[in-house]
Amino acid sequence: STAGAAPAADWPRVTGRWQAKVGVQHTLPVRAIEIARCADGLCGRIVEADGSCGPVVLRLTQNRTGTLLGTITVGGIAMPAYAALQAEGLLVGGHPPDPNRASRVVLPLVAEFDRQGPVRCGARVG
Repeated sequence: STAGAAPAADWPRVTGRWQAKVGVQHTLPVRAIEIARCADGLCGRIVEADGSCGPVVLRLTQNRTGTLLGTITVGGIAMPAYAALQAEGLLVGGHPPDPNRASRVVLPLVAEFDRQGPVRCGARVG
């Protein structure tokens, strides 16, 4: 295991398939994601509309008191990310490197997810 990666037992139970909540405004353009163990922590793959497994876009490598930190790739741009388990589901957010062109403010990209079930894309991803 990689130095600095927390043991699996210490990580919140975020593995599985997650679907974006209905009726909640999302700024993170991810409709569904599947989170599984990977070499340096947890990896999240896009789940396509047909349920097939897409590319890994989320890598969580640090656990800070229940908030997982790492990177997410949105539109080809990698940015710092976080994920946190809440009573209502999973909150995932990213911090874009550049401000919004219109407002010149850096707005986080955020989405809330409901648990859909277990991992289906394969036991481990790279």
